[in-house]
Amino acid sequence: MVDKTLAYLDFSRLLDVIRKHSSITFGEDDIGAIRPLSDRAAIMERLDRTEALIGLVQWNGRIPFSTIPDIRPYVKRSVIRGSSLEPKELLAVADFLDACAGIGGFLKTADHRPPYVENVIERIERLPDLYARIRKTINPDGFIEDSASYELSRIRAELFSYRERIRRKLERMMETAEIGSVLQDNYISIRNGRYVIPLKPNFNQAIQGIVHDHSHSLKTSFVEPVAIVELNNAANILDKEEKEEEKRILQDLTVFVGQRSETIVGNLMVIKELDLYHSLALFAEQFACLKPDISVDGQVNIRGARNPFIMLSKPGKAVPIDIVMEPETDVMIISGPNAGGKTAALKTMGLLSLMAAAGLFVPAEGQAKIPLFPKIFAVLGDEQDISMELSSFSAHISAIRDVLSRSGPHDLVLVDEIGGGTEPQEASALAMALMDAFVKKRCRLVVTTH
Repeated sequence: MVDKTLAYLDFSRLLDVIRKHSSITFGEDDIGAIRPLSDRAAIMERLDRTEALIGLVQWNGRIPFSTIPDIRPYVKRSVIRGSSLEPKELLAVADFLDACAGIGGFLKTADHRPPYVENVIERIERLPDLYARIRKTINPDGFIEDSASYELSRIRAELFSYRERIRRKLERMMETAEIGSVLQDNYISIRNGRYVIPLKPNFNQAIQGIVHDHSHSLKTSFVEPVAIVELNNAANILDKEEKEEEKRILQDLTVFVGQRSETIVGNLMVIKELDLYHSLALFAEQFACLKPDISVDGQVNIRGARNPFIMLSKPGKAVPIDIVMEPETDVMIISGPNAGGKTAALKTMGLLSLMAAAGLFVPAEGQAKIPLFPKIFAVLGDEQDISMELSSFSAHISAIRDVLSRSGPHDLVLVDEIGGGTEPQEASALAMALMDAFVKKRCRLVVTTH
């Protein structure tokens, strides 16, 4: 199927409509990759799975995908030696596992579960050990808990003790008359990782200390009194030890994720797949679609066919049409007045044929027998190409000639206003000649007159 045909028949736009039903951002790529298939078994599999999800949604409501994070880059990094995931990234992994458990639970309690849904349930693995370890290690705000390791708990306890000693000592110093005379404000601050107090520039007369910073006005010096230098040194050492221990904990947890990466990736694939068929099911519900019968005798019999884009632009006013083409019929000619819906009918047949070949449900009523055409070609609209210095008529004929050279037996060829752009008598003769040429190649041809 050439890209031009997909564009002419609005197949790409159709995928954009389906994409809106996707519940996960990383599932939209799979929807955008949908294309007509040549394997009947693959088509039937997609149709059957969509049918299974339609039934599930009708009986139980939509699957609670909620907000599922895209953790693919985190899982990739987890298997790299020496790598370390950030707390928020590890929480995203836990959120994903939680979502998998929720979806699996929903499916397990659902009524009328078809075999495909049972298969999905079996393929979702919960990994409770990984989920519990992440939640135990990191709180919802991304803070590594004291309980993550005995060493981290010990370091933090000592660090807290040193910081309290520093604060109490500074508070006592600030209460003395000697320091009070040069005190600019009554608070303790931190500069360069060290506890300091705000003093007036002439603090030297009252206390010895190290200046770590100044205010913008230069009226305040942030000073570390000599008396707490050793305490600050000890606290800084413990602060570095805390960071090292946190890094080690994150690295260990990353390794733990990496060891289960295959299972996580498997869950990702299942969720993406489930979202795809869930989206197809919701689309089918939105447009009142039915499962097409992929006919093997070449018969086209679509009752109450509707074009999705007419349904969107004119809600409740789309006029259904019947499209019937018997196996022995090689050519269908759609004729009628201008603005009578000829092009719309042609595009509707082409789009529904593409949809059936792609394993999608089609908007129709009663039944929809559609053959699996080897290829589908469309020549629609004004083919004029200024860059090639071709007139509308010449470009139209060039496009038809190109399709004629590439089409083969049983291919579906759709041509809008065949032979248009010239005198009526000449156009009629040309149209007949072109149709004869396609018939000789045993194509199935649908054309509109102009």
